[in-house]
Formats: sequence, structure tokens, C-alpha cells
Amino acid sequence: MEPLNFLREKARQLLEQNTNDEHKRRKFEIIYEKLKDDGCFLDMDIEHGYAVLRDLEIDENSIRDLYSKLISK
Repeated sequence: MEPLNFLREKARQLLEQNTNDEHKRRKFEIIYEKLKDDGCFLDMDIEHGYAVLRDLEIDENSIRDLYSKLISK
């Protein structure tokens, strides 16, 4: 699966899992909407990109490689 589509699916799953927690639900709604833009990681700085990946519970050891793939388009 393409990395961005994987992240979109992960965001959708986390959004569904956190329907009872208003703060988390809102956070994942924002991330989910942001990920609809194919160039979203190109529009944010590295700190925000890493933060989104951490919020999506991406393994810390995979973040650097995944982020590189997302911005290399």
C-alpha cells in the first residue's frame, strides 16, 4: 500500500476508535482532513510531519524512512 494511503487508513481507524474522547477525535479529524491532500507533507515542516506520524502511532524507528518517502514525490 502506498505510504499516504496507509496513513489515511490509519487516521480513519484511529478516528473511529476515539469517538468518545472529544480531544483525540478532533485531533484525528484534523489529521484525516489534512491527509486528503496528496502534498500535505510537502506543505508542513519536518517537526509537524514527524508529529503527525507519531500521532498516527507510527513506530519511532520507521518515522524517518516513512517521512522521506512521503516528501520524495
